[in-house]
Amino acid sequence: MLLLRHSTMNKHSLIARSVYNLVLLIFSIHAAAFTQDAGNLQADIPGLIRKLKDGNEDVALKAAAELYEIGRPAVSPLIELLNQEKGCRPRVLAAQVLAQLAPDSEAIVSSMLDVVRNPCYWSPQKDLSIRRNAAFVLANTAAGVQALAAMLSSKKTFERRSAAFAFDELTERIEGVRPDSIKSTPELISATKGAIPSLVRALADKDEIVRCMSYESLEQLQRSRHRELRDEANRLMQGAQVRCSR
Repeated sequence: MLLLRHSTMNKHSLIARSVYNLVLLIFSIHAAAFTQDAGNLQADIPGLIRKLKDGNEDVALKAAAELYEIGRPAVSPLIELLNQEKGCRPRVLAAQVLAQLAPDSEAIVSSMLDVVRNPCYWSPQKDLSIRRNAAFVLANTAAGVQALAAMLSSKKTFERRSAAFAFDELTERIEGVRPDSIKSTPELISATKGAIPSLVRALADKDEIVRCMSYESLEQLQRSRHRELRDEANRLMQGAQVRCSR
């Protein structure tokens, strides 16, 4: 197998996930520090939903953390926001919370796919990072992983890159060694295994970033603690060629 590693891939990967990881960090800090009475929180769910749309990012993140603390009672309002809201950042924050509370919600996939595929009309400066974050949210759920696998075949380079970066994130978080690890449910493992053929096909993508980020994901899977992922990745990578220039 010919392998010329791309010397800047780690840099690309760090840039792509930096905003998403910052959101997760702030989210977890707010949630851990939050001590307000749960009953008072539930009474203010509509107010917290409105704060997700606040122009002050700190306010929006704190509202997301508080909605997470509320738990199940916040699920329906979050789904309603995903179905009605047009702004990108409020939907990404809502989907991040919902992915923890109700990961099987169909609203997560449909809304995040819409964010990835369409420009954020209200925030051109952060447009690409917010849209890529939506792809990272998809990697939290089995249905989202299936959607990301299909996205690797998109005609749009941005979408393929977003999916490749999201798989790189997924294949790290699914191993259970990071603070923001994903719970490795049978459904998520099955969806990840089903995505491996798409990642192997992406090794022949015309875009180098897609090729190399897909390879990083496959490398992770070849060393996975989950045997079925490890075995499938090793089986499909036999004889595969990887084209990454230095």
